[in-house]
Amino acid sequence: MKYVNHMSGKWYCRIRPKAHLRPFLPIKTLEYSKKLDATSASEAETQAIPIIAKWLYEIQVATEAYEEAVNPSPVIAGSQERELDEIKKKVFLKKDDEVIHEDDIEQLEDWVMNQWSDADDNPFGSTPSKDFLFLQEMSIRRSKGSRDMMPTDFYLREYRAFLDDLRDKTADLYISRIVNQFIPRFPYLYKKVVTTPLLQDWIDSYTELPRDERPSSKTLRQYLHAIRGYIDWLKRKNYLNLDTSGFREVKMPRDTKLKKAIKVLSFQDTELKQLLSASEEDTCLNDLIKLAMYTGARIEELMQLRIQHIRNEALGLVISIEIITSDEGKEISGKSDNAERLIPVHPEAQSIVKERIKNSKDTYLFKATPDREGKRANAIGKRFGRLKTKLGFKRNQVFHSIRHTVTTKLDRTGIPQPVIADIIGHEKQNITQDTYSDGITLEYRFEVINLLVYKLSKSI
Repeated sequence: MKYVNHMSGKWYCRIRPKAHLRPFLPIKTLEYSKKLDATSASEAETQAIPIIAKWLYEIQVATEAYEEAVNPSPVIAGSQERELDEIKKKVFLKKDDEVIHEDDIEQLEDWVMNQWSDADDNPFGSTPSKDFLFLQEMSIRRSKGSRDMMPTDFYLREYRAFLDDLRDKTADLYISRIVNQFIPRFPYLYKKVVTTPLLQDWIDSYTELPRDERPSSKTLRQYLHAIRGYIDWLKRKNYLNLDTSGFREVKMPRDTKLKKAIKVLSFQDTELKQLLSASEEDTCLNDLIKLAMYTGARIEELMQLRIQHIRNEALGLVISIEIITSDEGKEISGKSDNAERLIPVHPEAQSIVKERIKNSKDTYLFKATPDREGKRANAIGKRFGRLKTKLGFKRNQVFHSIRHTVTTKLDRTGIPQPVIADIIGHEKQNITQDTYSDGITLEYRFEVINLLVYKLSKSI
């Protein structure tokens, strides 16, 4: 790829602009140069694309500025061209140590709004001209301040890298919401975009979609959260100067106008019996269902269990659920610190655990091939999905429904909610007033787990 070089085992991207353009460029060196965090040519090219595009963009701006300064056009077509000509001179012919006057910035903003406005007087109804894209970037570089305007996706790749401490799936979902939901409506960020009226119009527009395409109220809140998080990050990085207070006043449409959120249903004992009977030939899935029924653990937590996670206590076997992380430090299983807990092995599940320890070939209780993030539950989760669909279960009856079943059963025994949360791995509510804020004893955990009883025709 042009401008990408491999030297001394490292990848770089470089561009050396022509000498006569240097006074009009934002760099003080002879060339653009950046070391890439890449280990292969394809990875280097992927990283270099946005960097090189930005550099070429600046060089194009400098080229136009140089040509305008050296060969000013003798003919001016109209008032808009004259205004643009004046702004270009003020922006591009400044020296590096000069700052654009506040009046010039206001003139630039007014010109930008005129570029945007369409025949219906909608300030953001049309696409800004090419000159705007040049001016908005060069003006900020000359004024040594933060941007007041920019294309919405200008720093999206860098923001995705910032989200790298999240799970890939979560981070990609944040970016997807911005790209697919916000940018089509607001391709450019500007102080008159992030206002309550315009944001409210955007959110209300989802009620005009066909009924089956409308998102739920929860989903709309997630859209708002994603874009506000991006803008707040831009502010912290001093990339953009926008007030996000307009988000606070946005109201969700009435639930009757939106799609109802899918609520996961619990499985009844008779339904669990069907699942167990239908999965008898799939020993791995059958054992996984049984273990979920007597622990309330998440599917990924169970699939990550290894022999060292099974403790032999005086009262019996105990499963130690831990937060599993990848080599890069990303969480694979466990949503929060509450996920780390001890779960006694129920008498009905003792034989399953012992047999799986005995037959383990790689220290894992359940054999699986991890995905690129280290997760092991994807394949067996799909097997469960196909099974429950074949049996005619509803869309909102999933493997996680077993966890809901355990919670419901324990709740019906009269066990206090904080105790259930401690065993299930949920966040406790009002923990400062909670008698059980210091946790519960192992003996009591055995008592609680042994209260789980299923009405099945035969022992499992």
